[in-house]
Formats: sequence, C-alpha cells, structure tokens
Amino acid sequence: MLGLLTITMAACTTAMYDGAPRPDGELATLVGDRMYLVSVDGKPVPYSGGNFATIKVLPGQRTITARLNDAGPYRTVTSNAEPPVTFSAVAGRRYAIQPQFVERQRWYPQVIDVHTGEVVGRAD
Repeated sequence: MLGLLTITMAACTTAMYDGAPRPDGELATLVGDRMYLVSVDGKPVPYSGGNFATIKVLPGQRTITARLNDAGPYRTVTSNAEPPVTFSAVAGRRYAIQPQFVERQRWYPQVIDVHTGEVVGRAD
C-alpha cells in the first residue's frame, strides 16, 4: 500500500525545468488551490492532476497562467481565462495558486507563499 501511495504521489508532480532532476531544496513547489495550472514561463504544463497538481520550478522570476476550477458541493465555477501572474520563486518554498474573488463572477489568480501566508504575486 505504501508503495502504491508513493507512486501515485510521484505521478502528480511535474518538473517544469530543463536538465537533470534536482533535490527539493533547490526547487520551488507550486500547487493549485481551486486553480488548474496551464503554463510556466510560457511552456504548457502537461496534465498532472488538475487542481491537485504539484509543479517543481527553478528559483527566480516565474510567470504562470492558471484557470479557475472552483468546484464545491453546491456550485462549480470554471473559466477559460488565463491571466498571467509573475512572482519571484525561492528555493525550498511552497506556493499555492489561488483565486481571489472580487465579486461573484470576477476573480484573479494570486500566488501565496504557504510558509508565510504572504501574497507574492497577483494578476489584477
């Protein structure tokens, strides 16, 4: 069972950088929270779990695009909009890509540093 869980978890992680695999401490991790990650630095993200995808990127300035996929028990809100968000990724940090709702039908994506809770990037 533990082996199956390990394989399943690994299958949901996508490396979005060139070169040999690197240790997690040298990479930043992006996770979708009600958002489907579409691209990183202009490169399409292969499907790797939808809202539950884990993306590994090199540290530095990154631009991501994401689509809203906010599904709940009483409503589902999706979009084809992909507003870009640029932020500075730090090695060893984990970032959540979340929607910020302004009104019922208006939203924009934002990047939250999971360690600090700080908004480090947003599209307006």
